[in-house]
Order: sequence, then C-alpha cells, then structure tokens
Amino acid sequence: MSHFTLLVQFSEEETNKILNFDSLLVRDEAIMDLLEEKLLPFKEGMEGLPEKHKEFCVQATLSELEHEFKTKKFEVLKDYNGKILDCSEKTYLEYYVTLDNFIRSFHGYKEHEGQYGYWYNPNAHWDWFTVGGRWAGALNYVAGGIGGLNQQNLANRIKYKDLYGELDLQIGSADWCLVKDLNFALCEEKTMKEIDIFLADYSKFIAIENKKWEEYTPEEKEFSNNNFFFGETLCKLGIRSLVQGKQPLYNEDGSPMLDPNTQIHLFSEAIFKDIPFDKEYLLNKKYLFDFSTYAILTETGEWVSPGEMGWFGISNEPSDSYDLFKKNYKELAFKNPNIIVCVVDCHI
Repeated sequence: MSHFTLLVQFSEEETNKILNFDSLLVRDEAIMDLLEEKLLPFKEGMEGLPEKHKEFCVQATLSELEHEFKTKKFEVLKDYNGKILDCSEKTYLEYYVTLDNFIRSFHGYKEHEGQYGYWYNPNAHWDWFTVGGRWAGALNYVAGGIGGLNQQNLANRIKYKDLYGELDLQIGSADWCLVKDLNFALCEEKTMKEIDIFLADYSKFIAIENKKWEEYTPEEKEFSNNNFFFGETLCKLGIRSLVQGKQPLYNEDGSPMLDPNTQIHLFSEAIFKDIPFDKEYLLNKKYLFDFSTYAILTETGEWVSPGEMGWFGISNEPSDSYDLFKKNYKELAFKNPNIIVCVVDCHI
C-alpha cells in the first residue's frame, strides 16, 4: 500500500464553476465533487464503477473448479495462536459441501459467460484520495492570487500533528490555485534549498550506509527513517551505479549458507559505486529537485506518469522515463495559465 501525489488539472469550464463560489468551504466541496467525477475512471474498487471501465479476468472453467473441489484437500492449517483450524486435512468437498459455496468462499470468483474469475479495472490507480493530505500546502501562489487549502484536511493535520508532523505552511501555501498565480520564484528558492540540503545529507548517508542498525545513534536512526529512498535518488541523479547485485552465499563444502534462525539462504550485499560530484553537477540536474507530483491527470482526462505505483512506494518506471517526465513536468502540468490545478494525496 502506498500514498503518492497526483496533480489534477481542471478545465476552464470547471475552473469557472469552482470560482463562482465565494466561500472557501463551498469551493472545497465543489473541488471534491469534480475530483470524484474526474478520478472515477481510475478507481480500483468495483463499487460505483461504470461498466465501461470494468474487465473480466478469467481464472478457471467450471470443469476445472469441479475437479479441484472433488479431489483436493486442506493441509494442516493453524491460526495466529497456533490452534489447528477446523478445515485442516479435510477435503474441499467435506468442508464446503457444495461446489457453489467452494467457488464463492474459497476462490471468491464470480461467473461471467460460463467462465469464472473476477472483475477489475485495468486502468486502476487509486482506492482512496483526499485533497492535500500528507502533502498539504505543496503549492504556493503569489500575493493577491487565487488559491486555497482544503479546510477539512487542514483541520485533520492540526488535530493529528503527532501522527503526521507539524505543518510547514507560509503565506500563499495552497492545495489548489490558478496556474497563472503560481509563485514560480518561490519554487525556484525551494529547489535551491533542496540541493543544498542534499549535499549535506549525502555526507550523513555515506557515514551510516555500511553500519548496522543497532550501531546507529538516535540521530542517525531518525535520518535513516526520513531518507529511506536516498540511495534510489542517487541512482536517479546518475551518481550511483550497481557494480554487482546480491550474490548467494555458500559454505566451504558447497552447501547453501543459511540464516540460523529462519533457514533462509543468505545473500551478500549488493555493491555500488558513486562518482564524485559537486553542487554544479546537481545544478545541471536541477529539474530533478523541482516541484513535481508522481502523476498528472490532464484537463482531457489523461493519466500521465512515468510508471505504476505499487506497494511501499515502489514504482516500476524505467530511469529514462522518470528523467523525461521530470524534465517536461512544468510544461505538462502548467501549460494553461487559466485553469486551477490541485494536489491530491492518492492511496493504492
């Protein structure tokens, strides 16, 4: 499960609809209503999803399921407390009694045109979203411009600050605003600050990279937790490259070297090499530090991203796709000055 950022572009017509309301709370409601409509084609769950966005994934025929039902049985199964479950060593026929119950309860399959499987959305990107969320105030607009913070999210962030951390907001911080009112000068300042922070953090990262967790100081543990993807960033910047991947370890007699506790085959650590770099090198890669979201939903309803977001924030985009997306982000995201853009916190 992962949270990621999405920049949603509202059309000029949708923008005018939002701005027709003077109340910030009513504008928030209008934005949420439009988001639910615009994001619906990319919803993961089937509830409320129009039929045109659904596809059926065939998993088995009736004869295959009937054969499994009549011939196979459970192994010895235990619950979390070690108690043997009622179904242990019973045949599927004994436990489920009817084929229909087996298909529904064991597999969770549905029937469609004589085939069995499940419905899904091949274009699914989210199962939950909110305006701003963990990235509250990610945008900035100029003095006198039009923009705002989602009031409900703001209240939640203040209420649960121990969970999400203190909000770092300033005048002009926004979850949504008119493109022509975006404060690009402030964005540039933030980018330069990020580059300076990265240079300082690199020294900290190298100092702890080969240490064991139990050897970390409290400050090093905090740094490690806050910079989980630092090594990945080094690769994206072209600073770090893989010399040798993890290799299986063997004992002198040729037998696999196993973890004494888990009996899992042990592997060596991967070997990486970093090239020397300085601030000038990072300035040439400045676009990688600029503000961006993981994906963009365009005015015309097109989902644009360099890859698919999956478990624990891991994305499968190739490095050249990510680089190209970051290089062209401003042109993609902010090309129409007359529309509202909104940062959305999505979960998948």
